[in-house]
Formats: sequence, C-alpha cells, structure tokens
Amino acid sequence: MLVNQKPTGTASTMVGGIAWGTACAMALTAVLSAVLAFFISREVVKQENLGYGVMAILFLSGALAFSASYRRVKRRRLLVFALSAAAFLVSLTALTALFFGGQYDGIFPTAMLIIGGSGTAFLLSARKGTGEKHRKMGKHFR
Repeated sequence: MLVNQKPTGTASTMVGGIAWGTACAMALTAVLSAVLAFFISREVVKQENLGYGVMAILFLSGALAFSASYRRVKRRRLLVFALSAAAFLVSLTALTALFFGGQYDGIFPTAMLIIGGSGTAFLLSARKGTGEKHRKMGKHFR
C-alpha cells in the first residue's frame, strides 16, 4: 500500500454502487416506458413497434446500470459489470413476478439485452481508459 498518496475519498462500497446503478436503471426504465406508452397512445409510434422500443429501453437501462455503478465504485470493472447486470436482471424478474403473476415468457431476451447493454458500456469504458493506470516500477524498488 502506498503511504505517500492521499486517498481521494470519492469511491463508495461495492454494494452501494451496485444498488445505486440498479436504482438509476430502474428509474430510467420506468421513465422511458412511460414515454413509449405516451407515444403509442398518441399514435406517434405504431403499436407494432412496441417490441423494438422495449428492446432499446432495456439495452439503454443495462448500459446505465453499469455506468452509474462503475462511476460510484471506481474499481474492479469486470466485477461491477457482472454484479450490476445481475442485480438489474434480478430486480426486473422480481417485478415480473409481482405484477404479471410469474409469467416469465420473455426473460431470456430480456437477460440478453441487459447483459449486452452492460457489456457494451463495459467495453466502451475500457476503451476510454478510465480504469487504473499501471505505472512502471522504478529500478530502486526491484
């Protein structure tokens, strides 16, 4: 552990970050679903295109779940990806059981969209280089 470096104090716990990301994704899912329902009721979007809208909503919400979680946790990107996707999927499955009487008809495509959205955000965050930097070790420490 480095002693000469001050901690920034901006990272939160893993559980808190995952919970925050899941809550943000659930809120985004609810808001975008309400917007989609409004557009369908006003006949701006045809009812036949409902499936495409729901798929886009789930993909974006899965990406937000990872992004919000990783912004809070700031370490262990792969673990945050797996846990945020799993937490969001479990929460959607629980809401499906609560509101639809346990009819899990489309849970596999839902899982694939959530994992795909979180995975896309995972890969894009790795490409940006927002992770930890590995510095070369000095000769006097070898």
